[in-house]
Amino acid sequence: MKVILSRKGFDSTAGGYPSPILDARELISFPIPENMAHATPDYRKLPRIRYADHKTSQGITYLDLLSQLLPPNNQNLKFREERIPLEEAFCHYDPQIYNPSTHSETPKYKGLFGQTKSALGHLVKENIGAGDLFLFFGWFRDTKRKPDGTYEYVQGTDKHVIWGWLEVERVIDVKRDKVQDSDLRKHPHFSLVRDENKVFVSKDKLSFLPDLPGAGVFQYHDKLVLTKKGMSRSKWDLPAYFKGKISYHTEASFKKDYFQSAGIGQEFVVDADDKIMKWVKNLFI
Repeated sequence: MKVILSRKGFDSTAGGYPSPILDARELISFPIPENMAHATPDYRKLPRIRYADHKTSQGITYLDLLSQLLPPNNQNLKFREERIPLEEAFCHYDPQIYNPSTHSETPKYKGLFGQTKSALGHLVKENIGAGDLFLFFGWFRDTKRKPDGTYEYVQGTDKHVIWGWLEVERVIDVKRDKVQDSDLRKHPHFSLVRDENKVFVSKDKLSFLPDLPGAGVFQYHDKLVLTKKGMSRSKWDLPAYFKGKISYHTEASFKKDYFQSAGIGQEFVVDADDKIMKWVKNLFI
């Protein structure tokens, strides 16, 4: 098995704010704003997903949560050089992962994840496919409840956190594979006009922990935090046995007291041995 540490959700260029940890328990990975530049004409006619269409386990829409967390005088999301008013923003819902705390019914596909461009090229080069495991991580910040019941960020608590997983059952080449399944075709990558564009479909159950679904969202706990305590979020507390086994990095990435993760790059592929698989399984406990 190969393990892919996959950077997903809001970042400094898409969204512009950290995703929140609610009540020290619930990980809310905000989907990035949608870029319609490569969408097909037919897709542009379809209903698009807004942040109001997603809810937390408490029934708060992502739109309302964002409006609470963002500065009152700057209710805009960042997309590269653009500033999108929050009320007008659509979200690129990818990866799509079933979350039992916010869904009443199990969908046909527990996990779907699309990738394209150079990030997909890296996955292809690393031969990522059936049986490999994505661990999705992102930029998070703690929150606290205010007396009126709304949330605000706790400044100085930024960190990279693993928030979800997906074990691959099969890979669909969007351009070459003829897919008629309407549930699959709801995924946004079926709208993209690109030669290199693939969708990874999850297994029904995890192969190494069959009591768990093949894709899902974690409840927050300290083992999911990649960032070393007291350091900036890109400085990770990875065990030394990762040295030489993680793509996009060299042995020089391992400093005396921390691992310096790359600031650019979405997919970091790890060749999993027994020690690394023990580390992975420990995330689910």
